[in-house]
Amino acid sequence: MIEKLLKIAKDIFKKKTEYTRKYDQVASEVRNLLKATGATFIPKLCYALKEDWYPDRTEKEIQDNEEAREEIRSKILNEWSTENAGENGIWMTSSIEQKWFPNWLRDPVDLQRGKNAAETRHEKKYSRELQIQNIPKKLENLAKIVPQAPKEEPEETPRGIEIDEPYLRPIGEEGRIPLLSMGEINSGQYKLWTALTGKEDWAHTSDDLQRDIIKPTREYRKALFSELQDHELNGIARRSSYLIVLLQDTIETIELLQK
Repeated sequence: MIEKLLKIAKDIFKKKTEYTRKYDQVASEVRNLLKATGATFIPKLCYALKEDWYPDRTEKEIQDNEEAREEIRSKILNEWSTENAGENGIWMTSSIEQKWFPNWLRDPVDLQRGKNAAETRHEKKYSRELQIQNIPKKLENLAKIVPQAPKEEPEETPRGIEIDEPYLRPIGEEGRIPLLSMGEINSGQYKLWTALTGKEDWAHTSDDLQRDIIKPTREYRKALFSELQDHELNGIARRSSYLIVLLQDTIETIELLQK
């Protein structure tokens, strides 16, 4: 009886330590492709461990089993995160946990909380877009109540409509509406941020921009730009240099106005 129990214990131990054939194959592939992004290989490693250790369990069953979930998470973090694996680590723990673990390795409560937050952000974004879409109609209604110059005096006919309502007064040679420009600036900044970082959310004031955002997403940009041709890369670099000068002047202008 004791010998039988010992054999069972040895089999279980072997399962958790030695029998990782599929996982080891993927691990070898990953280490030979260090330039690739973790968004591709972390999920692949997780699925390989699932097949090695829990081939008969569904993703939902693993997600509902905290012990199984943590066993897979721990192995991934211990062998691939820079904090745990030292010089053998490739990606930061925060990136692996927050961005690349598949949903079935996440706590269901935290997952639902994140989903609710994302829905709230989407609703706010939709509300802002709807307000911007309604601006032309609002301007049209305002134009109807603004007195027009008499037709018999064309020399005194105003070139544009004078509007005193904040954000709606045309400015500049093109007569751009500040509220519309503000919407374009916010939308453009967000699209550029997500395109270059692969992140849905802006950086927070508590973040170390270089440590928490720039460096962890550098591999993503390398993978992105490696798919482009030289003339496309040159165009992006040239326009980026224009934006750097313009945005620096924008910051200085804002600081000057706020003094």
